[in-house]
Amino acid sequence: MLQPTLTVDLFFAPTDYLQLATSIITEPVIDPEPGENAIFEGIGTYVAELYGTVEADPATLRVGKFDTIFSVASEIAPGINATDLVSDFDADERLGGEIILGFESLGLNHALAATAFTDRTILSNSLFTSRGRTSLSDGGAGNTDGLSSFSIVLDGCKGSETVDCYMDGEFGYRLGFRHQKAGQPTDEAIEEELTLGSERAYLAAATKRPISGISTAARTMPWSSQAPRSWKWSRGLTSQPIRSR
Repeated sequence: MLQPTLTVDLFFAPTDYLQLATSIITEPVIDPEPGENAIFEGIGTYVAELYGTVEADPATLRVGKFDTIFSVASEIAPGINATDLVSDFDADERLGGEIILGFESLGLNHALAATAFTDRTILSNSLFTSRGRTSLSDGGAGNTDGLSSFSIVLDGCKGSETVDCYMDGEFGYRLGFRHQKAGQPTDEAIEEELTLGSERAYLAAATKRPISGISTAARTMPWSSQAPRSWKWSRGLTSQPIRSR
């Protein structure tokens, strides 16, 4: 396979308190058949993120289409395939709102984020090569009518802002909970007589910078109420797959 991935990030800040951002990605949106070569085939362009941010200290509000915040495995996991692995249980390209509350206590900076998300708009499709607009029949966790999903994350960090804690902080932690209502069963699920349940994912992680000044990897300890409990280095463990393209 020889395929490009091009990302264009655009930011516009008309005031100190209002920011508009978008991320446009050009990459293969259709996977080749097993055993077939693919050289610059199935290339499409889509809007991965398009949102507005309003800052009113100590709160920050984000509304639009964006990648939801749950963990940091996409920044930590090594290798060129790390993003693909994370996408199996990630919650990217969601439409909704998020509010972040910042505060300080016990010598740490803290941030509490609550997010609601779902997306089946025209933004789920792509130009040039169509990847198909997301519909209810595609199934998947969170793919339901209304605001059926949410996540809550509490961050803490010493030595830097919470968003930069893994790279610059002396110590940090993250606690999270995510709920996504089960979507409609797909044809495959019906054939295999699978019973779909809502996803509930839990996350606990900590990062400590050693004396040498090189940050250790954050140990993430998630489990799902619908899957066997286990300790993993990951962004979150879900009970059913989320549609990935």
